[in-house]
Amino acid sequence: MRRPAESFNLWPLGLILVGGVLAGSPAFVFWKLAGGSYAIAFAAFLVSAGVAASTLAWLLFTSRARELNEIIEHTASRLRTARETGNRLQAELADVRRLLATDTQALDAIRQSLQFQRETLLRENWKAMRGLEWEDFLVRAFRLLGAAVQPTGTSGDQGVDLIATIGPRCYAIQAKGYVSSVGNGAVQEAVAGMAHYRCNACAVITNSRFTASAMALAGSNRCRMIGEDEVPALVLGQLAW
Repeated sequence: MRRPAESFNLWPLGLILVGGVLAGSPAFVFWKLAGGSYAIAFAAFLVSAGVAASTLAWLLFTSRARELNEIIEHTASRLRTARETGNRLQAELADVRRLLATDTQALDAIRQSLQFQRETLLRENWKAMRGLEWEDFLVRAFRLLGAAVQPTGTSGDQGVDLIATIGPRCYAIQAKGYVSSVGNGAVQEAVAGMAHYRCNACAVITNSRFTASAMALAGSNRCRMIGEDEVPALVLGQLAW
């Protein structure tokens, strides 16, 4: 009865009125023929019409109310389920966020630890290192970078002190702990060692400097040259390989 005007339907009301009249008319006729007065007959009409109208109204609207109640209950049930699901998903999301935060903290701790180890290594007096001490320094530096590195030994090294695998490249490395500038000989040894150890790259790393001719020779042979100015960046993982 309280539907919008465009959806309002008069047929239930009409059916109730017509049904009431049809049900009350026989009662009116019966009491009138039985000798009753118009008042008694009209009263019988009203009673019969009211009973019939009430019955029709109950039949027409009670079933709809039941259906509506069922729809409401079903919708409420679905809403409760949706809320429970939402609460469960929020709890799972909170767990994931906590795990992610924990993993992030652990990763940060690892990174900070590596950074701390690199900075500690860099605080050593690496510029004064010579021979095996310099080689050991480079081994520790490369391992902190996640590289697989192996010393070749002190004799029969074929001009190469270290073999380091960094990403897709395998480097034959000549380590030179020097006071004076490193010349062409170190470049030639690194290039020869690269072929001998079947590496695909080579490098000379020193805590000193390089001569101009050594830099020129390295450029024509694609030999990586890392001097005292680049060592800090090497240790801190700031060099691209």
